Amino acid sequence: ICRIDHANEPKKDGSLCAHLQHKNIMAFGIELSPLEVLTKTDSKNIIKNLIAFIVGFRKLNKFRKIEYYKRFQFFSKDKGLFVPKKTPGPEIKKGEIVAILIGKNKQTLAISSFVAGRLISISYKKFVKKGDKIFVIGKKIKS
Repeated sequence: ICRIDHANEPKKDGSLCAHLQHKNIMAFGIELSPLEVLTKTDSKNIIKNLIAFIVGFRKLNKFRKIEYYKRFQFFSKDKGLFVPKKTPGPEIKKGEIVAILIGKNKQTLAISSFVAGRLISISYKKFVKKGDKIFVIGKKIKS
């Protein structure tokens, strides 16, 4: 669950989540993998986990304090095959290698984080162009 950072992600302005959060109503979004990389097992697990989340959410009597993160987006500085080395969730140290980029001549470029924080999202293995968003690090801020 996160607040949308409109300064860094202006294209997300106008979303239902942003509108509800502006009115101090708890809201969140779910980002799923592209359909071309989802397996039937992935789809079943997603559905099962969403149902468990909704059922569990209804059983809560009180809410924990919501954590807020400032999002830092990382964009590819070149074109090539993007190969993630991490999965979303863990804390990443500043300078830690998150992925590699394999260029035309099979040259590999290590991609590291310029900020410490939680790995919120990361692209799957694919060819990227210069400027494509490849991962997002969230730095916890006071709520």
